[in-house]
Amino acid sequence: MITMKPMHRGIKAILYINGEILGGQQNATLNRNMTPIDITNKINGEWRNSLSGVKQWSLICSGMLVKNSHTFDLLEQAFNNGDKITVKLSDEFATYEGEALITNFPVSALYNENFVYNITLRGIGELK
Repeated sequence: MITMKPMHRGIKAILYINGEILGGQQNATLNRNMTPIDITNKINGEWRNSLSGVKQWSLICSGMLVKNSHTFDLLEQAFNNGDKITVKLSDEFATYEGEALITNFPVSALYNENFVYNITLRGIGELK
């Protein structure tokens, strides 16, 4: 008998800013990458060799502007002041948390569409 593992559903992944749920959030993408250190030498022959190097992370999120949203105001203030914020992306199966700076924060008000925001957060230090 095969036992199915529970699926992660994106709809249940909630983004928290400084401990508060980000109002109007629709999507969130967590990017993690590592820059390898090249240690290729003549002994390796024709094959490249690497060690794990510096890691970094970022989070991209989009959502609808919710009237009187306290968390949107927190984002506005953090962006304007250059403040770091605590970010947590969580569902019932996984949680990622770290500190970040807002590096990109466009808002769109297209004709006959919702007023939406996009935000790019660049991680500062380790993502736990």
